[in-house]
Amino acid sequence: MKPQLLAIIAIFSLAGCGKPDPKTSAKPALPDIKITAENQRTLFPFAVGNTWTYAIEIVSEGKDRPKETRTGEIQYKVTKVSNDSGDSVRATLAVMQDGKQQDEQDWSCDSKGIFQLSSKSSKTPYSPKQPVIRFPVKDQDEFKWEGTGITPIGKQGKMEYAFKNDGIQKNVDTEMESMPALFMQSAGKFMSSDGTAGQLVSNSWFSPGVGLIRYRQVIGLKGMNSAITLRLKSYNVKK
Repeated sequence: MKPQLLAIIAIFSLAGCGKPDPKTSAKPALPDIKITAENQRTLFPFAVGNTWTYAIEIVSEGKDRPKETRTGEIQYKVTKVSNDSGDSVRATLAVMQDGKQQDEQDWSCDSKGIFQLSSKSSKTPYSPKQPVIRFPVKDQDEFKWEGTGITPIGKQGKMEYAFKNDGIQKNVDTEMESMPALFMQSAGKFMSSDGTAGQLVSNSWFSPGVGLIRYRQVIGLKGMNSAITLRLKSYNVKK
């Protein structure tokens, strides 16, 4: 789920680049939502048994490769939650496809934000931990991250990303219905341990009390383009 959800690229063995997802669709405006100190942690609620099922679409093409589109379904499930220290909560998420676990990720949430700690079953950590949302949530807040860990192509390497909180969007399309959500953008570059360089742009939408409702990641690598989009189909989140 960067939210980066970089594991998905490894699962489908794809790499590439593209354009950011449109912000909204032309639908009647939904009621405003507000992200406060009281509900900001529910932007990605961690409780054992919480599940999110997404429709997934992957589009890839390149200079010498015709455009290819694949669709399917993927599920994230919280399998373990523990208190690290103080107000920090750590969660393990299984990534499922066709009823089989394809990956496992570690996440955390504390007074400073929501972070991804590792990606892939090898549990290779991001160092330092990779921010997804920074607390307190502030409109147009910008921050940067630089570190090491599993890159979008599934290999260890270095990454540099810039993040931006682009505010609340009222009509974010999902497979269920339109929902209001916090819109987070990130963009940057990576270099794997074998010298492979690439660029990445990610858009993530989080709705309080629900979690990640839509995600789009595009990657540029060696003249190849690929874009992956997730749209929420169903969810089961403990209140």
